[in-house]
Amino acid sequence: TRGGNPHAVIISPPINYSLGFTIEIKGKIAGWGNIIHITTGDNCCAYGQRVPLVAFKKNTTQLIVAAQDSERDGQYVLPNELALHQKHDIVVHVFGFEVSTYINGTLAKRKNIKTRMQLDQVNVWIGDPWHEPADAIISDLSFTEAVHITLTPTTAFQGEDYTFKNFESSFVDDGNGFAISLNYTLGKSVNRVNVTLLDKNCTSPTTDSIINLVTDKSEDSNVQFLKKVSVNKQKFSTSTLVTRSEGSSKGTLSFCVKAEGVSEDDISVSFRQDKLNLSYDLTNNTFEVLSNGLKADDIDTTSKNVATRYTIIAHRCTSLTYTETEPDTPLQQNALVFICIKPNSTDVEISTFNLNFVQDEFTFQVVNSGVASTILSSVYPEGDNIKIVSRLVSAFFNSDTDTFHASGDANLKFKTARRKLDPLRSLSDKDNAGEATFGMNVKLQKQILPQKQSHNISQIALSVFGTCVLLSVLF
Repeated sequence: TRGGNPHAVIISPPINYSLGFTIEIKGKIAGWGNIIHITTGDNCCAYGQRVPLVAFKKNTTQLIVAAQDSERDGQYVLPNELALHQKHDIVVHVFGFEVSTYINGTLAKRKNIKTRMQLDQVNVWIGDPWHEPADAIISDLSFTEAVHITLTPTTAFQGEDYTFKNFESSFVDDGNGFAISLNYTLGKSVNRVNVTLLDKNCTSPTTDSIINLVTDKSEDSNVQFLKKVSVNKQKFSTSTLVTRSEGSSKGTLSFCVKAEGVSEDDISVSFRQDKLNLSYDLTNNTFEVLSNGLKADDIDTTSKNVATRYTIIAHRCTSLTYTETEPDTPLQQNALVFICIKPNSTDVEISTFNLNFVQDEFTFQVVNSGVASTILSSVYPEGDNIKIVSRLVSAFFNSDTDTFHASGDANLKFKTARRKLDPLRSLSDKDNAGEATFGMNVKLQKQILPQKQSHNISQIALSVFGTCVLLSVLF
């Protein structure tokens, strides 16, 4: 309940911590349903006032986790709701530069965070004074100093899904004009879908006024995203996107739709392109919609390069091992790319490193100063080996260039009798063993996939033949 005194006080709380509890949810409430709030005093938003806060999103059982860092970041919403009237084991694990939330032992979501400072004292509220308490029963509460959890990259990323599952298009004549409805089904990790109208060759955006992207009145869900393209039938006779015959009575409107699955930190992770051909014959009052989808996939490592006296050995590896895997094994778009690095000598170790994926003028930063740059990447050190895992962003497949370069550099230091624990500390002259670069070229390929069209629309008789949709329009 609101008010009163905190339920506990923690003196000198650990910077790396693990908060665990069991929750049985009885119902939903209209506002934020507060579960646990650990704070130096107030609700928000100075550093120390949410370390962490766990609550339910309004009118849902989706968990909100706020594990504040020095830049007052670290908040996210878990993608799925928790079932009512069941017990769920929750762990919020803050270690190094990541905050991770586990539900019943499975990683549900994680986020990169910045540095944190030591606090003198914090108050623990189970249902804080600033929000309505969650309608739930809390038990088995624990708050301990965190240790590093060793996970394979597959486990760490298993809660993420950015793939395009399905695409359906349909012709619409709603009385206000012609339109093509686009229905995308994507993985649960996609935060939003960005749609761009391109020319018929899918090479550049089109400004032809015969087609315009309009907002669909249907609300997007976690996996279903609805878009609509309006078609100005008065432009059939003049548009450069239309190939005409018999004057303007017959023809084909051809253009391309690019849809991008965007992550919560606004990075395009996956994409698909669909060529739409709207063929019409006004003498017979018929329209025929055909589409071909372009999906990029199949990458493989083509070369690697190392330099300097103390060098870095870099190669592709797998989620289960640090050893080199077959470099020409193909990988699909939206799959995980594993790169392992280590010094070529046991005399030195990697102090810090950077890794970028580069294609032409575009650079995707994977690791900066030893820390994953986005939620799409992660770093796993083990002894002298370091494994980097990252998803490929869609920008690499949106180019005529069929390769990108994984390029990195690392600062090396001589090992000492007692190894330093902080991998990002400043190097002294006596420690410094120099800088080494590493890299590999990655090849990209594309393939054409057939797509589906569906939906029965009022005033339209629709028949499906393979990938073609035949529509008879009543004027």
